[in-house]
Amino acid sequence: MNRSVHVVREDKLVGVIGLPALLHADPQALLGDTADPDPVRVSCDAHITEIAVRMTDNNLVTLPVVGDDDHLLGVITVDDVLEATVPEDWWDRVEDVEDTSRSRRETRRTEPDKN
Repeated sequence: MNRSVHVVREDKLVGVIGLPALLHADPQALLGDTADPDPVRVSCDAHITEIAVRMTDNNLVTLPVVGDDDHLLGVITVDDVLEATVPEDWWDRVEDVEDTSRSRRETRRTEPDKN
């Protein structure tokens, strides 16, 4: 997934640049000149489904949330989307699997070698 830097001028989203592109950019270049001037974004009233689709389609781990006139309100992360979409009982199941796995590893460490 592509990690990005959101470029803001006077609280307005004016661009985005991926970290690989940023690392390869001319050190003398201005960030605003190097960044993509039309980044993927969502409005503050976007539904979680729209957010998930945009993040998935564009392989994003973060997505800027903008208000009127592209005023940056915040950033949604892929973790935020997972928390909002994955059922609560699934998270409990994951914890149970982790506990079982941890218990098995600890048991293997404490059992004497049978060779």
